[in-house]
Amino acid sequence: MSEQAHHDEFYGENADFFQSPLFQARHRRDAEIVKRLTPTNARVLSLGCGEGGLELDLAADVQHILGIDLSVEAVELARRQAAQAGVDNLDYRQADVVDTELPGESFDAVWGLAFLHHLPPSMVEPTLRRAHDWLRPGGRLVTIDPSNRRLVRHLARFVKDSYDEHHSPDERELDPEEVITAARAAGFSDVRIVWTDFATGPMAWLRPTMPRWAARTVVAIDSAVVRLPVIQQYSSGYAVSAVA
Repeated sequence: MSEQAHHDEFYGENADFFQSPLFQARHRRDAEIVKRLTPTNARVLSLGCGEGGLELDLAADVQHILGIDLSVEAVELARRQAAQAGVDNLDYRQADVVDTELPGESFDAVWGLAFLHHLPPSMVEPTLRRAHDWLRPGGRLVTIDPSNRRLVRHLARFVKDSYDEHHSPDERELDPEEVITAARAAGFSDVRIVWTDFATGPMAWLRPTMPRWAARTVVAIDSAVVRLPVIQQYSSGYAVSAVA
């Protein structure tokens, strides 16, 4: 199954998944990180925006967001949610980022939130080069992806069926150093890592029915663990921040 077919099917059948307590708790923490790394009053390009949940939450903190996603179903869901919320500074476009043409130096920030790990390895650096071209000088790149160093990956074989259900055939975990190297090669400077979660990323997909009180407890513990200097390098997810 192709990336587009997988995500069209997933977003068409699992819209309620994004409202689960643990996903929402993890989502709020990611939003806080992205907000902190994004310039104030920015014009934002969001690559692989999916259902637009983070974009919707962060719309009030930026000037405008253009979200692009390969999935027709995801874009339709994102548009519906924005309309229902009465938010008018969000626009969505169904397109393949590889084929997308946009004016150079037209954005203050480019987001790739859970996006790069869906690309073939050979496309990561070229995609970041395009992001660099779209950013104004001094603009900010912010990406979030799963780490191939994550400690919980050793438990994957015990939840293979559930993992396969929620992940496309082509996605992979990314080495943080791979993204850092690609960003620098694409022309970015001041490239930094921010560890986002130790285990709540995978748990949000595997335990969507977790009660709200339990989700809050899990996120609180996870937030403490991910700050521990020695342990954080084995976190599940990380953000990369870089300057054009």
